[in-house]
Amino acid sequence: MTGATSLNNNQLWDDPNYLVPMAFGFTMFGRAIDLLSFDEFLGGGLIGIANADTLFTPIILPFDADLIDRGDLSGVSQSPLSYKVDGLAGNKILKIEWNNAGSFDEADSLNTLNDYVNFQLWLYESSHDIEFHYGPSSIANETIFYYGLPGPIAGIIQWDELTSNLTDVHLLQGSQDNPTLVDSVAPVIGTPADGTIYKFTNQIVGMDRQKSQKSVKAYPNPVDDILTLTWAEQDIKEVVLYNSIGKRVYGETTSFNSAKLQIDLSGFSPGMYYVHIRTGQVLMNQTIVKL
Repeated sequence: MTGATSLNNNQLWDDPNYLVPMAFGFTMFGRAIDLLSFDEFLGGGLIGIANADTLFTPIILPFDADLIDRGDLSGVSQSPLSYKVDGLAGNKILKIEWNNAGSFDEADSLNTLNDYVNFQLWLYESSHDIEFHYGPSSIANETIFYYGLPGPIAGIIQWDELTSNLTDVHLLQGSQDNPTLVDSVAPVIGTPADGTIYKFTNQIVGMDRQKSQKSVKAYPNPVDDILTLTWAEQDIKEVVLYNSIGKRVYGETTSFNSAKLQIDLSGFSPGMYYVHIRTGQVLMNQTIVKL
């Protein structure tokens, strides 16, 4: 990828922990993403860091396998990790590239690094769409490369830090040349061919959540004593408040007979709190300030 900024700077990498700055506003699952982090995620995925909401973590998986620099055995890096921003303001594209990445499991079990993959992650400023672009690859032993699976796990998920559960799953399942989108953890079958592009639109991974969030209001904010929540046309099952360190401090799980709930916060300590309103999934996550 010409004109790109190197992340590893010719250094060997395994379970990298690099940060990629966002060059424009971008949302996933209704949350503004401030940074992308490899976060030692075995090399084949990134997490989105949303400073305004640390309780949920968006995860992007273009190629979930245990990747490593192909120069690991020789001591000289052969697998550049890089990023660049193309386009003009309003229509920029953030591109992140994994070039000539090898398999940790091949190195560990066979003491070779012959297999390799090339792929890119594209994030679009205007649409907030996400694309996975796949280049040339050579994988002789898929069982080793994919740790027993028939192919990579590819897609977008969201992790609930408090419950250690997945709250949103959008993964690809089936043949690599025509996979389907599923809401369970499943792999692609086979290695995506050179020239393959998988596209995840904002309508898939965030628009419904954003519309639901707009239908719920929390006021006043900041709040001194009584916090009022109102909603429209939503089957609300639970309202939960967490304090700034993630401790649950309020929960209402009974059936709601009206579209309004008032919570007395007069006895709460001043500071930041997170409001979570759920049906079967989170409808709204909002930060409020208690005076």
